Amino acid sequence: GSQTSFRGIQEDCKKLIDGLRVKLKEDFERVDNKNLQLTQIGLLLQLGENPTILSNEILQLTSQRLHDELINLQDQTERDMMEFVDLGIENFLNDLIALSSVYYEMFIAKHFESEPDTFQDISREKLNEFVTSNIALYLNLVHERVDHETENGDCRILLRALDRLNRRLCAMKDFNGVKISSTAMQLILHSIQQFSQKQYRQLKDSFNEKLSSLRLTLVTTVKNNGDSATNLNQLIDALYENTIEKVKNVLQELAIFLNPEWSFNIKTDRKGMLCVEAIRDQVLITFLRYASSTMTSFSSINSSSPSN
Repeated sequence: GSQTSFRGIQEDCKKLIDGLRVKLKEDFERVDNKNLQLTQIGLLLQLGENPTILSNEILQLTSQRLHDELINLQDQTERDMMEFVDLGIENFLNDLIALSSVYYEMFIAKHFESEPDTFQDISREKLNEFVTSNIALYLNLVHERVDHETENGDCRILLRALDRLNRRLCAMKDFNGVKISSTAMQLILHSIQQFSQKQYRQLKDSFNEKLSSLRLTLVTTVKNNGDSATNLNQLIDALYENTIEKVKNVLQELAIFLNPEWSFNIKTDRKGMLCVEAIRDQVLITFLRYASSTMTSFSSINSSSPSN
């Protein structure tokens, strides 16, 4: 009789424990529950949850939450670049750190007698892969926004935003033993290249516009029997002065990337210096070659007029 009663109590306890375990899992699996608590996971482990299965479930769950954060961030088209980066740091990166820290504390910093000796190393590899892949997804989204802002936004706001992002990522380089090699430097170099291409196009378009105006003025002067030689010299001087001023403005705009106040230092970064040299070649030298070739074409009788 006593054995039957004891068995009944044991079954009742098992049902209570199973019910509590189900309730705890349902609680942290809720979509609206962003706070993955150490106590919840600790209780689940104490109630008999398999560490390997639970660790995999947590990574799957947090991956979905972070994916939802990225989708929400992707929809923030009305925000400027600074707001976009701040939102990404506050919601995505901070959540990534918090969730990764919980995982580290529960599955890497602790030893489980029931698990093989390789459990902690495997868990660390999984966490590294989890963090690296999510950082890559986030930076891809920022990359797309950089392309948009380079064409349509304010370069100074863009750089301030990237500087803030770079500071945050640098602070994440090594937390809880997880190495994060990704920084905003690649994004910064990409933005420089995109911005320099934009400046070159604007420089070229301005030159062509002024050149077309010069040609039209000359034609009008000849038709009106004016002094085309004197007028030509004046027009060339005006074109020269305008072109020099435009080049100065472009170089001044590009110099903002070398501002020493930024957390990234392009001058001391090998790739950064290569990028600076590429800007010189891409913007200044390429434009001067284009302008020289265009003007030289007018001195050849057989050459066709350059397109406007």
